[in-house]
Amino acid sequence: MLGKFFGSEFGKGLVAGAAKGFEKGFADDIERTKDNVDRLVLTSYEGGVEAKKEFDRVYKDNRKIVDQIIANLGGAQGADNPRAIDAAQGLISDQGLDGALKYSENLSNQFQLLNRDPIKSLELGKRTNHSTPLTADLLTKSTVPPVAIPNIKELAKDADVGIMKFFGEDDYTPSTVESQAKALLRARGIDPNKGDLNIPPALSVKINPLILGMQSNPVNEVIRLQNYLEDNQETMSNDEENMVKDMIQAQQSIINRQSAIKNQRIPGPFSETEEGHYRKFIIGQITDKFKIQVTRNDITGAYITIGEKNQKRALVTKYVNNLIRQLDDAARKGILTKQGNFMTVVSEAIYGNKKLIVLDGQLVTDENENFFGDLDGDGVDDSKILGKGAKKQRDPIDPKKTRSNEEIIKEIRRNGKNTVIGTKAFNELVKNIQDKQNISNLQDAINEANKLIK
Repeated sequence: MLGKFFGSEFGKGLVAGAAKGFEKGFADDIERTKDNVDRLVLTSYEGGVEAKKEFDRVYKDNRKIVDQIIANLGGAQGADNPRAIDAAQGLISDQGLDGALKYSENLSNQFQLLNRDPIKSLELGKRTNHSTPLTADLLTKSTVPPVAIPNIKELAKDADVGIMKFFGEDDYTPSTVESQAKALLRARGIDPNKGDLNIPPALSVKINPLILGMQSNPVNEVIRLQNYLEDNQETMSNDEENMVKDMIQAQQSIINRQSAIKNQRIPGPFSETEEGHYRKFIIGQITDKFKIQVTRNDITGAYITIGEKNQKRALVTKYVNNLIRQLDDAARKGILTKQGNFMTVVSEAIYGNKKLIVLDGQLVTDENENFFGDLDGDGVDDSKILGKGAKKQRDPIDPKKTRSNEEIIKEIRRNGKNTVIGTKAFNELVKNIQDKQNISNLQDAINEANKLIK
């Protein structure tokens, strides 16, 4: 019956019409499927590119850290040490990337201070046979999450539309999407089929808590090491105890070096703040020598008035300015850098009324010329004007009325070496040393005085 129906003229016309309808439907389904394929290919490609960009970013950052770890562990050879990469891998495996960097820095510091080999300190385990040599590149890649390529075939399994679901192999369209997407990724330099890294297993390392807890501040490090000695006295070996003591001595050397640097002034002109401090000091020295009455701001310490008459104030200002210019010139030439506490020489010049000069690259006092005299060239001795009205005071370094060195040292320690009182006392001590120990060279006497104070 159906055969007769489709064989009739009417039936033939109906089939022809249906075919035309199916043809349009097929064309639509094919076009929509093709659009889906193109879209999925592009989406997969773009996702792979973004994942590769993130990988490259993290790799770049981590590579810097890995290279630094390798260099830190290499000792005298640095990154050229053939075992440094193995040591870095073991340390990263045990401590993580950031922890490995910190510990490697501590080991490097140990090497610089005590010449202790970083790799020997780690006590590396033995390497088992492995065909792939370990490189910094391979090690870095092991610290970076791999490029996350989506499962393209899984994404494309529903790409077929309409009638296309019933034609062809089930895997045809997903495989097409996958092959096209991977081809684009390869063209971009991305290998979507790259599997796990063929990296050798990490060697075991020994982490020393003594090194792990190292402090960057040398004072804090000395305190930590001293506490470590006290807490572990009964359990540590002789070698470990000696190591701790060596570390303490090394840190103490750093402290001493830093202190010496701080006591030296970097060559260059006075800063405004620096000049202000020195100016106050010198004014205080001059006014104290001549017993000139002054008033000062209780908060800032600035001088409000100097003497009862403007003549004294003007003279003090001239001498202060003259001395500041001389000191600033010495600062620019680097003389003060080598001088140490140069204000003691300044104080000696003021109180001893000795001209301040530069001799052999150092500030010294001239025994044959006065500090105070005819500064303006008017034939008047300025010291008489400055000292007018003041009661005669004992010269602080008068050899006829000297104190014992012990008394003077106590006064210096009590008041501070750089105070007015402390400076006067220091000069007295220097004079005592020259007289009692028969030391003619002033600098030798100053050095001896500094030793006694310490």
